[in-house]
Amino acid sequence: MSNYQVWRELLNRSIVGKSSGPLGMHEVWRREVSKNYGLVTSFCVDPWGENWLTMGCTNRQLMLWDLR
Repeated sequence: MSNYQVWRELLNRSIVGKSSGPLGMHEVWRREVSKNYGLVTSFCVDPWGENWLTMGCTNRQLMLWDLR
């Protein structure tokens, strides 16, 4: 399992994954959220393999992304 930190950037409407490996903290991936979905209210990353991320938005839809 890797050493990712995941959080949302509300102003940029994106979800960012960062790693704190030997190169220091750096961005590993970024997923942009369309304005059509509204605001991101919650998200969850696969706790075992970190292969997927699911998000809930204010328009009552769920999004599932493959992070591989």
